[in-house]
Amino acid sequence: MERTSKYLYGKYSEEQLKNALDALRDRGLLYSKASKDFGVPKSTIKDHFNGQSVQGKKAGRACSIPEDIENNSVDKFIAATAAGLPLTKRQVLVKLGILVKNLGLKTQFKNGVPGDNCWRALKSRGPDLVIRKFESCPTNCMRRVNYAVVD
Repeated sequence: MERTSKYLYGKYSEEQLKNALDALRDRGLLYSKASKDFGVPKSTIKDHFNGQSVQGKKAGRACSIPEDIENNSVDKFIAATAAGLPLTKRQVLVKLGILVKNLGLKTQFKNGVPGDNCWRALKSRGPDLVIRKFESCPTNCMRRVNYAVVD
């Protein structure tokens, strides 16, 4: 029999967990046998079988910004970068904080600004978001950005 790693945290798919739970229900396998056969931690199988965990739910706190708003914001940040106005990490986080405040969403942001964990999560969900440093911009480029408003 093939030896499996002792440390299985997060190294299994939803399908493996589902198959392990089905085997417990249908064939009456023991937790330890199902763990070895399907490569899912025994405690995870036990928690899901007893109803202490919900299948499909990820670990950690739920995202405080709704997915559609976050995707829309990431698209705007990418468009700004493509237009020659790159945003720094700090600017992106401040803009997200302002957006959340204006929408009246309840968050645990410190001083109203998301932290590094939010940034990492944002980057993992939107891998196209790239931080670039400002480059020297000619005067005529800046004139296009700072247009005059006429009443």
